[in-house]
Amino acid sequence: MKKSIIIMMIIAAIAGRGGLALAASFPDVSDAKYAGAIDILSELKVMIGDDAGLFRPGDTIRRSEFAAVAVRLAGIEDQLGDNTKPNFPDVSASHWAVAHINLAVANGYLVGDLEGTFRPDANLSVAEAATILVRVVGHNADALNNGGYPNGYVNTALDLGILENELTAAPRTAISRADVALCAWNSLSVK
Repeated sequence: MKKSIIIMMIIAAIAGRGGLALAASFPDVSDAKYAGAIDILSELKVMIGDDAGLFRPGDTIRRSEFAAVAVRLAGIEDQLGDNTKPNFPDVSASHWAVAHINLAVANGYLVGDLEGTFRPDANLSVAEAATILVRVVGHNADALNNGGYPNGYVNTALDLGILENELTAAPRTAISRADVALCAWNSLSVK
């Protein structure tokens, strides 16, 4: 999806609710750098807050959470169906994200590790986020041509405008929910 389509969807959603504004969706989001992306992705149900109504922008994001983000961002959540048979020994059939994980893996957005596990509760790194988003926007071949994981994906994400330059300094560190929101928002304008 392109940003213009997303913006039209948001305008339609706002108009349908009597013109309500998106501002201040989460009381714990005050940094203007992230607020717009977080509000729009929340409105689109790509990223959501917790039961207390907080976004937790400084928290890290887990691999299972990002599988759900990737599926929603790709616009394929309607394909989830009843896919709750685990494909990894560390993802149970009752895990809240099992269907999202299965669909994200089936579409090549995420993969397991060398031991055959998924690590659903592990923090997602900057390099993993870059890799997944580059795959979601259809530039996997470019990243492989740039050297593959991790540097080829990080550099491709930077070239495409998905990643902010400051994130590339430590690609193996955990990425925050706020940075994920900004990167996901940036990915919407990739051609």
